[in-house]
Amino acid sequence: MESAPPTFASPKLPPQADPSTPVEPLKIFEPEVYAQATLYVPSDQLETYRSAPYWKDFSRITTLDHYYTSLEGVIADSEVTYDVYTLSGMLVLRGVPDMDIRAGLPSGIYIIRGSDGTARKEYIR
Repeated sequence: MESAPPTFASPKLPPQADPSTPVEPLKIFEPEVYAQATLYVPSDQLETYRSAPYWKDFSRITTLDHYYTSLEGVIADSEVTYDVYTLSGMLVLRGVPDMDIRAGLPSGIYIIRGSDGTARKEYIR
C-alpha cells in the first residue's frame, strides 16, 4: 500500500466545511488519507486540530516544526543551462540560460532539458 503524501493545514483555526453542502455525511477526505497521511499544523494550534471536526480523524497530526527546517540562504553551485529540442528531437539550442530560450525561435512547441536534469515542454509564440 502506498503511503499518502504529507497534508498541510496552515490556517490558525481549522477550516470548517460548509454546513449547507448537500452531501450527507460530508466527506472531506478519503478514508485512506485519514489513515495514511500525516497532517502538519501550526504548533500553537495542535490541540485545536486534534479536536476539530474532520481534522481530528487524521491518525497522525503533528506540528510544522517537525517538517520545516530553516535556511539562511541558497547559493547555486552553477547556473543551470538548457538544451532546446524540436518535437522531432532535433537540437536547436545548446547550453543557454533560461532567459535566452525564447530568443530567435520560431513559434512552436519545444522540449527544454536542463543541465540539472529537469525537462519540460514549452510553447513559443
